[in-house]
Amino acid sequence: MKPTQSSKHYSEIDFIRVFACFGIILYHFIHAEGYHFFRSFDFVNGSWAHLLVSVFFAVSGFVLYQKYGTSKRMDIIAFYKKRAGGMLPIFWLAYIYVLLIGLTAGQLQFSLKPLWTWILTLFEMDGYLSARFETHYLIGEWFMGALIIVYFLFPLILKGIQKHPFVLLVVLVIADCAIDYYDIVTISLIYSNVTDCVLRVYMGMICAKYAVQNKRIWLAGSLVFLVIYTCVELPYPQPVLLNAAGCALFIILFNIGSSVCRFYISEKVISNIASLTYPVFLIHSATIEGVLLFLAPDSWLMFWLGYALIIIAALAQAVLLKWIDGKITFALTGDLKT
Repeated sequence: MKPTQSSKHYSEIDFIRVFACFGIILYHFIHAEGYHFFRSFDFVNGSWAHLLVSVFFAVSGFVLYQKYGTSKRMDIIAFYKKRAGGMLPIFWLAYIYVLLIGLTAGQLQFSLKPLWTWILTLFEMDGYLSARFETHYLIGEWFMGALIIVYFLFPLILKGIQKHPFVLLVVLVIADCAIDYYDIVTISLIYSNVTDCVLRVYMGMICAKYAVQNKRIWLAGSLVFLVIYTCVELPYPQPVLLNAAGCALFIILFNIGSSVCRFYISEKVISNIASLTYPVFLIHSATIEGVLLFLAPDSWLMFWLGYALIIIAALAQAVLLKWIDGKITFALTGDLKT
């Protein structure tokens, strides 16, 4: 499967990546410091953290559809190799990095867990399956493993959205509601079943297919729906409503990003930070723990100072990891990694 000729780089997607990344880090920092200043990250129907995760999946769906949406022939092996090469090597590097620092500082120690679970870590599935098995989950987010499963299923998702988008939506919604209602094949954290994650990616693909061409109509509908969803208690099915709200937030952020990225400097800054969001996701939890070892967020000033230090430290480590990853890749293959 080759990228379509019409695929282009959207600065708005960079903005959404950065916004979602920093928002999820803020949520984890609030949780780690004990909710002293933010009593809750929730609203009447759910959590802003869950909405940001939905946005994260929608970004993946949008980008994948932009690249492959009109492709008729598919090179599945090439697609899988590209995805694995973009995620796994730097994950292994970040894992070793955090493990060595933790062991050296005395913050980590090995525990007896089944040896076979290292296979889950090898393929970045340890976080996603940590609720089912004892794993060596150390870095990253649960949704990284979920995203890998979605990438594996993407050729089927793409065929469905190209030929029968409405039928695919109905199937996903029914499956998602059934899994949530009957609590079957629940894998990990709330709202993280495979059908749920696929539905989020589907929403992003729909945005790429329709919302970009009719921004004002989609923006108006998204604003109305998101206000209702965050202010009025709505009945079941919550997972489907959450994903719809995540799609609405994605569209709103897309339009905000259009305004923010109109300027050359802001576009370049956001683009550079966006290129680091994946390694930042990998090491941000360890960074939060490190900052909290020497900084007590006992006032609003110290809280925001701690948050700024976490962002700066995570970005600096991400630059280092990406640089080392590029050097190793070049030494092994002769290819420059961008």
